[in-house]
Amino acid sequence: MHIANLNYKQMFNSHNICMQISTENNLKIGKITNITEESKVCIFTLGQNGLLVTTINNPDGYILKARTSATYNALVVKGNVNVGIGTTNPHGYELAVKGFAIAEDFTVQEYADWPDFVFNDNYEILPLTELETFVKKNKHLPGIPTEEDVKENGVKLGEINKKLLQKVEELTLYIIQQQKEIEALKKEVKKLEK
Repeated sequence: MHIANLNYKQMFNSHNICMQISTENNLKIGKITNITEESKVCIFTLGQNGLLVTTINNPDGYILKARTSATYNALVVKGNVNVGIGTTNPHGYELAVKGFAIAEDFTVQEYADWPDFVFNDNYEILPLTELETFVKKNKHLPGIPTEEDVKENGVKLGEINKKLLQKVEELTLYIIQQQKEIEALKKEVKKLEK
């Protein structure tokens, strides 16, 4: 039997669940009221849970959608290969997660100005008195975003790690500088004791 000769072929069971093959060879499995015409393959359970595989031209722009309810999309792959987990709008990101995420590891690449420049001979760290004045006035370290900035814009992990490393390297220079001052003071004390 050629499906093209039929308007569509439906097979129902006693729970009003069906399999439907349209004239465009779209396969739909599930409750008919839950199936959208732009879908190439639909597989639904009794509720709104299911999997949709569509063409890139569908109105919502997705090519794959896995739903766990009528209002929650567990996984959405957009036609531009942007992936949303828990959201249908990746906001232009290749991967957007609405909620918490966990991973074994993340790698951030392509930082040409990694802060080892702090150890160059011509790098000048802020004198501690100026640093103290800045911190008292601004309530954050120079070059580090404020709490308000983070609440409003979030933080880029690669960028903040770079900035934090720069502060650690600057702290190392302060410690080396202070150790030299301590050693010089020890020598002065020894001289005075003689």
